[in-house]
Amino acid sequence: LTPFFISSCSLSDSFPPLKQDSPVSSNGSELRLVLLGRTASGRRAAGNTILGREEFGRSVRREGEVCGRHLVLVDTPDWFCPGLSLEEIKQDVGLCVRLSAPGSHAFLLVIPVEPSKEEERGVLERMEEMFGEGCWGHTVIIFTHDDSLKEQSIEEFLQVGSQDLQEVVEKCGSRYHVLNIKDRTHDTQVPELLEKIEEMVSGNRESFYCSQTYQEAEVQVREMERKIQREMEDRKLRHEIETRERGNCKNL
Repeated sequence: LTPFFISSCSLSDSFPPLKQDSPVSSNGSELRLVLLGRTASGRRAAGNTILGREEFGRSVRREGEVCGRHLVLVDTPDWFCPGLSLEEIKQDVGLCVRLSAPGSHAFLLVIPVEPSKEEERGVLERMEEMFGEGCWGHTVIIFTHDDSLKEQSIEEFLQVGSQDLQEVVEKCGSRYHVLNIKDRTHDTQVPELLEKIEEMVSGNRESFYCSQTYQEAEVQVREMERKIQREMEDRKLRHEIETRERGNCKNL
């Protein structure tokens, strides 16, 4: 896991100003998406495929115009890694919340199309721990592959998949999309994904997701910003006082 570190520099440079929410439609309004998944799931490759360019390396937030829509994509660490405590994860969720403020329109849960490694186990519990049970109504699964579905359909893959995977799909209301992260010449795969997301958002009355967890994390980040600002002002004041005192000593 590569954690998000919050410092005085990252707070001023990385955090965008809060924006008022606007309805999501095909007229170019903002659509805020949070990428979730294991490290080797193709999560960042999915983000690059959606934006149509190589953007996600170490960056956690990227924006772009795609199919007439303004997209904001927020990448996250591997929160599904076994052994991580909820307290460790919540430290990172705060930054995720801030980068997708005032709330995410959709969680994109990225799962690779490959033989099950039982990594789906615990996804249900971890998602609900992080974002609350209501997150499933705002989640679309992205099944990533690199031409591995040529001899198998996604339906066949799901039929032979683990019970945990089938339960995750059911929780999402069977909302999923297949994304080829190797061959990006498929002109329809990204527009079709965005249509599915917008259909879901429309069903949610065009609202973004803002659970109690989101609200608590936002409060914590705001308090940290205020604390850092106070510390910077105190250091500046002390520096000014010390400078004046040194000047007075020289004049004696």
